[in-house]
Amino acid sequence: RFALSGGADGNIFGYVVKGDLDILQQSSESPKMPVFAGEIEAQDITEPNHYSIEEEKQKAEQDKMKKTAEGLKNEMRQRIEGLRGKFRKLLMENDQLPTD
Repeated sequence: RFALSGGADGNIFGYVVKGDLDILQQSSESPKMPVFAGEIEAQDITEPNHYSIEEEKQKAEQDKMKKTAEGLKNEMRQRIEGLRGKFRKLLMENDQLPTD
């Protein structure tokens, strides 16, 4: 008598079982396997404005690069604004110094 088990990774194991098999037969019910209903036919894309897979990948890469560039621009703008504030403060302090 044999017991078989299978894993999600595709491995199947067989075991030689000695002794009483009532323990194995009382275990939970096996899950039902999905039934294959046949081939699903792929549908062609007929829209002329629709991106191809390669164009979609290129657009996604461009969008990612643009987003990264915008983030760097925003960081630089904030840094420049901070430097402008410091400069204005120094100008005000300079104007308040006595002239000799």
